[in-house]
Amino acid sequence: MGVGCTHQVMDTYPRYLMNNRGSLTLPRVKHEVTYELTPASERHRKEVRSMSAGYAHAWVMEFGKAMHATMASEDVRMAVPRIMRGRPSPQSVHLEMNVQEFDFRNHRAYLILDVKAFAASKLLGQKRYQAEGTTQGGKMFWGGAPAMRNAMQQSSKAAIDQALQQIFSDLLFAVSQMPSQYQARPSDT
Repeated sequence: MGVGCTHQVMDTYPRYLMNNRGSLTLPRVKHEVTYELTPASERHRKEVRSMSAGYAHAWVMEFGKAMHATMASEDVRMAVPRIMRGRPSPQSVHLEMNVQEFDFRNHRAYLILDVKAFAASKLLGQKRYQAEGTTQGGKMFWGGAPAMRNAMQQSSKAAIDQALQQIFSDLLFAVSQMPSQYQARPSDT
């Protein structure tokens, strides 16, 4: 009987993002943005097995690691130069993220993320974002276990990028509706 391995997919995700920089274009946000994940989102992990890539192997997806790596990536920092993980400051727009689903099935990643946006401790809005990553069936079938990590990273990146594009577009609209004292000053641009 063969013995499989457990693969931590997101341990190399920061390197994957660096190797694929320039593939995410977000709207430019001039405000300081802080974000945090709910405790359950920080701990969210999903073990995935695939007949195509070898069922004896298990690949572990961790949402917290994927989201923190994405938010620290060069692509996000180009659009949101003043983004920080942690509690809100008085001048920041704050995003609270709560993952409902982060999974890999049917050869692709699926993400459902609830986001609340705050400014000056007031709720600007809340919304559920749903995204699907690109299908990776061919890579998994032809590449087997060696290609599975890349397949999961590529599809996860596509799903997270899709959600972030929607989140930051909605954030820009919400910020444009805020009273003028909360607007970014010209020197902040």
